[in-house]
Formats: sequence, C-alpha cells, structure tokens
Amino acid sequence: MTRGGRPSSRRSARRSRRPASAGLEAHLDRDPAGLSQGEKRRVQAALALSKPADLYAFDEPLSNVDGSGRELLMDAILEESDGAALPADLEALPA
Repeated sequence: MTRGGRPSSRRSARRSRRPASAGLEAHLDRDPAGLSQGEKRRVQAALALSKPADLYAFDEPLSNVDGSGRELLMDAILEESDGAALPADLEALPA
C-alpha cells in the first residue's frame, strides 16, 4: 500500500532486491535470444518481482521450466513476493 504517495517500506525493500533466487543471477546479463524457454520464464518472473506491487499474478509460471527448476522458481516467487503472489499453473495440478 502507499502512504502519502510513497510506497510502503515492504515494497521499497522488495524493489531494491536483486533477483538472486532460483539461479537467476547467471541469466540477467545474457542475451535473451540465447536463453532457453525455461530460463526466459525465470527471468520474466524476476523482472516482474523487481517492481513494487500489492499483488503479483503469474499465468503458467512453470511452463517450459525443467523439473529441478520448478520448485526453485515457485519458492522464489512466493518468497520474493512476500506471499502476495497468485500463480495459476494447470500443469502443477495433480492428474
């Protein structure tokens, strides 16, 4: 929430963080054309989470992410959003 036109301290702290979670640091300086689809998903999530918001909505954030990266990415989304994330992923539902 904003107070007097300024972001709350929680959002300010989130804004200043670099997306080190889920192995994102290694991808931030690479040419996007050279990233796999899963790597692009992780970078997109990091970019979204680097901007202050009251709620983050993610549509299929785990699609094209390999098995080992799925848990890391979901953990990063939930941690970096301070619980203010709404990930919708049909692939994550049990069959």
